[in-house]
Amino acid sequence: MVTAVDDVFAEEVALKFLADGKADPERENISIVAPLRTDPVRTGGFGREQSENWSSQINGQGGMLKVDRATYPDLDIREGDKVRAIERTGQPWFVVKSVDSRHHVRLIVHLGAA
Repeated sequence: MVTAVDDVFAEEVALKFLADGKADPERENISIVAPLRTDPVRTGGFGREQSENWSSQINGQGGMLKVDRATYPDLDIREGDKVRAIERTGQPWFVVKSVDSRHHVRLIVHLGAA
């Protein structure tokens, strides 16, 4: 089931492993393929009367990477590591805020703005 979803929604991302803000010598940087969901950019006005003339864009720049544990059983992602969406325009970076390893099928990686 995971493979079917990944075939449609997954994209290639680069993982940069860090220790104390520097390259981690114990983990080699890699690229993987996994679904990456990011917060949408929302546009809204500042007030009812100003909504026709002014607007703002708010981007939480966070998201979630959902890694298939069967495909990447030895993957060791940690808080502070970085993820780059290399297939997206501008190749945006994200920082790993937390990793949820309680799921038996997926490694859930919570992301924030880098």
